[in-house]
Amino acid sequence: LPQSGWTLTPAGTLQKTGDMLLGSALSPDGKTLALVNAGYNEHHLYALDASTGEIKQTFPLENAWNGAAWSPDSGNLYVSGGTSPKIHVFQRNAQGTLTEANALTFPDLATEKELGKDKAKSQAYVAGLAIAPDGKTLYAANFATDTIYALSLPGGAVKATLKLGENAHPYCLRISPDGKTLYA
Repeated sequence: LPQSGWTLTPAGTLQKTGDMLLGSALSPDGKTLALVNAGYNEHHLYALDASTGEIKQTFPLENAWNGAAWSPDSGNLYVSGGTSPKIHVFQRNAQGTLTEANALTFPDLATEKELGKDKAKSQAYVAGLAIAPDGKTLYAANFATDTIYALSLPGGAVKATLKLGENAHPYCLRISPDGKTLYA
């Protein structure tokens, strides 16, 4: 920082990613750091070895946003679909490798292009995610409709929805360690 005279020394090595890193989540076992980029260019999920910082896998995503959450056993990773009405699902095997599984979908949401075809659906903007400590419920924020969804895991059926105040625009979700309080 030239004006102040300060210098910065990186603690690790630089890894090249796409633009606008929005979400990250460290697996509960501490082995894998998931990073999500969702800027102007292609969206991706990056799986990094948490001990070395090295990118081990990269997955292109049609759409994504800031939500990234691991199941308590580190076996599944969930990534929000942004303007797509879905949550990307990745399963991790015993060797630590991720594979993409079937996405969880929102039957009442649509992309902007699809809205004209189905007036009963609302705009998707799937943002923040959080998983209950028991791993049975995934919470998802839909920024565009001011709504929080509670999805049953592993299948993704909608258990409940909570409509927040107008223009609440829930962006990030966090859950208390005891699972009794969800923060938006």
